[in-house]
Amino acid sequence: MSAVTLLTDFGDRDGYVAAMKGVIASLAPGAAIHDAAHGVPPGDVRAAAWALSQYWRLWPEGTIHVAVVDPGVGTARAALLARAEGRLFLSPDNGLLALVAAESRDFAAFALRADVRRPGGDSATFHGRDVFAYAAGLLAAAGSPEALVAGPAAPVAVPWAGPVRAADGSLHGEVIHVDRFGNAIANLRPCDLPAGAWRLAAGRAEFGRLDRTYGDVPSGAPVAYAGSSGRIEIAVRGGSAQMELDLRRGTPIILRSIL
Repeated sequence: MSAVTLLTDFGDRDGYVAAMKGVIASLAPGAAIHDAAHGVPPGDVRAAAWALSQYWRLWPEGTIHVAVVDPGVGTARAALLARAEGRLFLSPDNGLLALVAAESRDFAAFALRADVRRPGGDSATFHGRDVFAYAAGLLAAAGSPEALVAGPAAPVAVPWAGPVRAADGSLHGEVIHVDRFGNAIANLRPCDLPAGAWRLAAGRAEFGRLDRTYGDVPSGAPVAYAGSSGRIEIAVRGGSAQMELDLRRGTPIILRSIL
């Protein structure tokens, strides 16, 4: 029986996640259903795409990843069933799978058939329960993915900015995610750093080195380091880089060599 993970922006107050689990469990009683995250900011597809990118490949092949952050629920947007490196994904077609597609060596997406819907589930605003959880339950009960799809799909592309080299040789990146601790994650990687001396400007702070961890700087001090995502991250030890350094998604980060 496949493992099923759930990623949503539903929170834990209203029973919406439990409703999805109930649909899956009723179809596949032996399925192991795991909570990935439910605190994604409401409707924030980019934050959900980032969260999914942090864990999908760490789960074993055969895992069914259900990701539902769906501000366009009930509209003409498609419902997707995708494959990547032996895992299955169920998601609205709104860019939520963009990073999985970019990271995977064999990503393929398909449109769910319109009749893949929980019997009696005619809600236009809760496809997490009536479409995606229902499809996950069928798959977890050893259902065939091919039986659920209408044909190949070309998912909506949501561009993720890459660093740009300016005419003066500086590298211009940006913050692409801020986590719940207020740590800012850049689209720059340690390999982007020049061999000689350099300065990294980010919000109200500048850095001339990467530290290994938060404890390498005094309490309250800003710190730049190679984060667990493989990208450069900026934090404030014991504080929030978002609040104290004015770092938010889209904030420019500029890397310059010092001659």
